[in-house]
Amino acid sequence: MMTKVQGVEHLTGDLRASFELQALAQTRADMDTVQAMSGQLQSQTLPALPKPKGLRSCGGGRRLLGVQFPA
Repeated sequence: MMTKVQGVEHLTGDLRASFELQALAQTRADMDTVQAMSGQLQSQTLPALPKPKGLRSCGGGRRLLGVQFPA
């Protein structure tokens, strides 16, 4: 049991820098950037792409991407 406790303490110590305010602020800024990029991809880039024959809407393109590249 003591070995597990020491392992958790060691892991917590290794991750401590990730929980500092500056690191958390950077993570939030990075996530905001990813969210903005995703929004732009969906609202501007995908609708502006040429539509293959038979693809009538942007929703169809999203479905096609979902089939080709499932999450």
